[in-house]
Amino acid sequence: MLTRYIVGFGAGLASGVLFASVLGGSALAVTLIFLAPLPIYIAGLGWGTIAAILGGAGGLAVIIPVLGPKSAIGFLSTLAVPAIFLCYLVSLRRESAATTPGTGQNTEPATLIEWYPMGRVIAWAALIAGIISAVSVLFLGTDFESYRTAINAILDRTILNDISSGAATPFSKSVLAKYRDTVIWMLPAASALVWLLGAITNIWLAGRITKASGLLTRPWPDLALIDYPRNFIFGFAASVLAAFMPGFPGLIATGFAAAFFFAYVLLGLAIIHTITRKLAMRPMLLFTLYFGLLAFGWISFLIAIIGLGEPLFKLRERMTNRGNPPAQTGG
Repeated sequence: MLTRYIVGFGAGLASGVLFASVLGGSALAVTLIFLAPLPIYIAGLGWGTIAAILGGAGGLAVIIPVLGPKSAIGFLSTLAVPAIFLCYLVSLRRESAATTPGTGQNTEPATLIEWYPMGRVIAWAALIAGIISAVSVLFLGTDFESYRTAINAILDRTILNDISSGAATPFSKSVLAKYRDTVIWMLPAASALVWLLGAITNIWLAGRITKASGLLTRPWPDLALIDYPRNFIFGFAASVLAAFMPGFPGLIATGFAAAFFFAYVLLGLAIIHTITRKLAMRPMLLFTLYFGLLAFGWISFLIAIIGLGEPLFKLRERMTNRGNPPAQTGG
């Protein structure tokens, strides 16, 4: 029990140091803050939700004296609390009584453990990403004009002053003006995508680390079999439609739409991984797929369509059952 407390609080200290490293402003600092939740995820998946909660407390112990209360709120809302909640979901399970038929009237009792599906964990993470993106927008402004003013000020300070001062060909206001509106509308979607990618990456890394050390609290799931709740697609459709609304509502909706879209890209990739398992050229096909995904972003739309069509076409079920003899029925 004491080990759980020590590990949890120590993981929080490490997470707080990584979060505070953003003050360095270098490329390494960006990488470190991307991995800042990892210690909390490791503590949560290896030692339980209590350890993850203590990790949040340890992070605050670093951030409050170094960065102040406002940064502590940002640490809690964007990093610690979501990590604690997702660790709780990953470790969530329920037991159901079952019996194994024996000889005669004898039966052997058994207990089945059902773990919370990883697909639902990803669905929750996508929803959290949208919420964090929306809160970030509201933090910058309570209406579209105030948000635009805040973003313009950030662009002027970071690009015209900080970046251009060290560039061979500095940006001019006329050049930056061409991209202002694009940045303003893409920022909520980009922030949601980055947060969701970071959360999923950290969960995966933490799971691998704790599994290798024998501390993972649940069996390693088959990620190629992830699936989402039935109503998840309605949330995606609603967010896409709302993203076309003018002004502030459409701006906020873009964060949810981007997060849900990325979730369906992951589902499409999971389906492709499943249906190619028996193919001899699977490594080459997957390499080509991921290379094309990185080189040509529009391929992600095709992959997302595969994920969206899974409830209707059930490709994984069809390909898994291909070649199996049909069930025999007595008559």
